[in-house]
Amino acid sequence: MGEPSGGEKTAKPDTLTLFCWIQDDDPQLSFIVNIGRTETVAALRVAIKNQKSVELAAYDANTLRLWPVSIPINEHLPKAVGDLMLRDDSKLKTEDYMSEIFLGVPFMKHVHVVVRLPHAANEQSRTSAAESSKRNNSEDSDGSEGPERKRAKGSKVAPDVWMRELHRTLWNKPEMRTQIYREVTLTFEDFVQLERILDAKFPDRDNTPSSGLRADEIKREFLNKVRNRDAAGGGGGSTSLGGGDPEKFGDLKKFFPLKVEYIDLSILGLKFLHPRCPLSIFIRKEYAIISDVLESRGTGRQGSAVVSGQPGIGKTTYLYQRLIDRLLAGMPTYFQTVDGDVFYFSDEIKFIDNETIYDVEVDEGEALVDGDQDIHKPRSYLTSIYNIKVILASSPKVERKRRWLKQLGDGVGQTYIMDLWEEAEFTVAGFFFYPWDIPPCRLKEAKLHFGLNARQSWDASRSNTTLNATKESVRTTVRQMPAMMSLRSLLDNTTSGSVVGISHTVFELKALDAQRLFASARQKARSAWVMDLVLTQYEEDQKDAARLFYEHIKQSTSAATMKGIIWEREVHKYFQKLRKKRDFKLISLEGYEAFSLKHPGNVTTVKYNIKTLSKQLQENRQKARYFQPIQLNSPAVDSLFYTKDILYCLQITAAVSHPIAVSGLVDIQECLKLNSPLAALRPSPADPWPFVFVVPKGGSFSHTPQTLEGGAPGWADKIHQFVLELSEDDVWHTRIAASA
Repeated sequence: MGEPSGGEKTAKPDTLTLFCWIQDDDPQLSFIVNIGRTETVAALRVAIKNQKSVELAAYDANTLRLWPVSIPINEHLPKAVGDLMLRDDSKLKTEDYMSEIFLGVPFMKHVHVVVRLPHAANEQSRTSAAESSKRNNSEDSDGSEGPERKRAKGSKVAPDVWMRELHRTLWNKPEMRTQIYREVTLTFEDFVQLERILDAKFPDRDNTPSSGLRADEIKREFLNKVRNRDAAGGGGGSTSLGGGDPEKFGDLKKFFPLKVEYIDLSILGLKFLHPRCPLSIFIRKEYAIISDVLESRGTGRQGSAVVSGQPGIGKTTYLYQRLIDRLLAGMPTYFQTVDGDVFYFSDEIKFIDNETIYDVEVDEGEALVDGDQDIHKPRSYLTSIYNIKVILASSPKVERKRRWLKQLGDGVGQTYIMDLWEEAEFTVAGFFFYPWDIPPCRLKEAKLHFGLNARQSWDASRSNTTLNATKESVRTTVRQMPAMMSLRSLLDNTTSGSVVGISHTVFELKALDAQRLFASARQKARSAWVMDLVLTQYEEDQKDAARLFYEHIKQSTSAATMKGIIWEREVHKYFQKLRKKRDFKLISLEGYEAFSLKHPGNVTTVKYNIKTLSKQLQENRQKARYFQPIQLNSPAVDSLFYTKDILYCLQITAAVSHPIAVSGLVDIQECLKLNSPLAALRPSPADPWPFVFVVPKGGSFSHTPQTLEGGAPGWADKIHQFVLELSEDDVWHTRIAASA
């Protein structure tokens, strides 16, 4: 083994900056991971996977094998690592702490961790991908398709064992469709029952191992029981939550019942699994929309298309579902793997290259291309035949990697965008179909930090270690952004540019309408949390960075939804930074009653969650306080302002309208017990809560009473709706001046 990195006579930082290298990659593809000295190797694996989320999407973090080294980053790195002859008995152990491995400060410009991917059988394909990366970074900068797998002349590459099994069990067997395609209606009671099963199986779910708890067999067995119940005409039954913890289940009931469709490949008895195709395939409703769009383009080269969109929304899964459908129907299909190998499915499965492509005669064929890694375009021999329709699935690529579609000819080919997850299907799919156990409280936190991104939020929810490692990975990426590009460039790079992946740490792409055209995609922030991280980072170099970006967003047709997130951020800071007394005029939405919000200045901000609100209100009753929820996107209100026995509910918005979530108001009211000193703060028709929409002055807010959603009747009389218009200039000037 190489000498351990470190040894420099300097103070040890709390965070290690480690250069990691995936064995067989180009040395210049080494990447940085920041990790605390108190973290374990398990957390390091998660951080590595998060940092290379696209390249390592097919691998579980806990299957990555790691070795500590200290080798200069240069062209000799691969040979130096090979000479070490790294063995399993010298690899890092899951439970080891970073402080035990890296005793000092790691040497600069050295690789400190070698990453080896699981399964020796993948080594050849990894080499192929690495060679492709080299070409893409040198003479292949125009977006070439990468090299063919090396082989002796006349030899053939055996199809993937999994593909052979899939072909054998499904080819031209439409009767199998009813066996593997399944549909169930999942109820809230089903969710509670599954939770109880998981609680019994894993008694310490809140303190899971760093890699998480595997639960795929438990979930499949439960889904089979639900399916059998539905087939017998039974219902979900009534399940009492008893003393169920509201913090655990939250407002999950709103996501049920939900009818879901999925493919169960476990009944095929496959001996081998595929890392990019799960045994239980959740079928998003979006897949039917994308299929309709693709079918409308017709057949042959003319109908070729790219299915793109945000990383982690199911594009690869859709590609494999499409392959399964075509196999069942006995439809000839070419399939290009993520490593660039092409196989042809018909009565038998064959390896195809530029020499054998013309040996196959097909009237109308379809080529499915998994283009999500280094081989980012279809092989040229697939696009050279007029009657092959190419469907490529990948995350957004830089402009030079999309030229192949234009080169098919004018009017040929189109790029479409797969829409983002709906919250209900995202949540339900995570609980019932993600192979690992996801406790509800952890998924809620992951959603609020990383958005409705299945790849990142589900993976982060596996354990406290994965959650914290994912947060730190995002922070690390954000810290690097200002040195790379402006905020505007960061936004523009979500659809094209040199660092598309970095932009998707912050922004995501949403389809405009049912046409699903990529060119019409809208940009939005992944979450308020990550947006605040980014703006704070840029403000370190430029105090008005957030204001300038806000003004840019106001003029944008593709990113307008981010205006509200930035406005809310700034209004919170504005109220917290006010130093002088202010009387704010409130405009009633329900009559002509004159009212004002009196801000005494220098008001303390109190962070609360619904469990502690009652205690915090009692402790602070004698003084004005600005209460801001710890949990992001709190139901009903963005903050509470308390002064002189008046509790103002503030909803900060830049939208035209904003419905009121009554469930959040109910939660607040329940904190004000009837037999407590806080009872006087409870709302009533005679003394309603002032519910204040804080909006930009001169903005587009409708100034009409907003609708109430959910909750018991009578709440319309227990609140009085107002509008507070704030000058954007005043908000930013006050906040920036106070920070100077």
